[in-house]
Amino acid sequence: MEISIWTRSFLAFLMATAISAQANERDIAAAAKRFFGLQVTAVHESLISGLYGINTSPSEVGPRLFMDDKLTVYGNFATGYAHLEGPAKGRDLTPQEAQELFRSMLASLPKDKLITYRFGDGSREVLLFTAYDCPSCRAVEKTLLQQAKQLNATVYLVPTALRYQVDAASRIPVQEILCAKNREMAWQNMILKGQRPVSERCNVNPDDYAYLARAFPIKFPTSVPTAITLSDGKIYMGLGQKFAEVFGGR
Repeated sequence: MEISIWTRSFLAFLMATAISAQANERDIAAAAKRFFGLQVTAVHESLISGLYGINTSPSEVGPRLFMDDKLTVYGNFATGYAHLEGPAKGRDLTPQEAQELFRSMLASLPKDKLITYRFGDGSREVLLFTAYDCPSCRAVEKTLLQQAKQLNATVYLVPTALRYQVDAASRIPVQEILCAKNREMAWQNMILKGQRPVSERCNVNPDDYAYLARAFPIKFPTSVPTAITLSDGKIYMGLGQKFAEVFGGR
């Protein structure tokens, strides 16, 4: 059936509207300069679809702040998030607004690109920021495996290293783990046994994982391990006595 000229025009209009409603990297850089007077040196879409990291100096390691592709919010782990446009322009998000923002951000996670554990019925979805050279993270890893039969959770791990920002050598194992054919086994061998995986080549950028924590109020590396529950965007730093609450103990 032939599509009428009017229909084609209307569909083209809808597509153009959808495209214009979302900013690209150039738009993000222009917005950062317009709103804050920042000279942007790099813009890169994060692992979270529609969330962009912004650098303002060539010497910066990892993004300084984040902005969404609809140009509605901006912020980072240190300052929190604020409204970029609208009646609330310039106002910090309330705790409730921030939690809802985190929940929506987590809904856009590329789960297939993350190290994933499934325990029990997997009903409790958790994002876990962890480091292979972190003793507390290693303790959480051991507890997860030891209590596997008592948990009902799907855990998505974001791996990094405590010295990731200052030691280039510490970044190599992170990429090797992310490029491994069996990422879960590679991660366990590294964090529990200190065994690096056989080097694999792939186009994964470990920075995308290591600095994802900066999109949330997580003071890496001093606050790892930190977990965020996907259903409500609630953040648990250090876990401590809330292990069962976080991971859905039966």
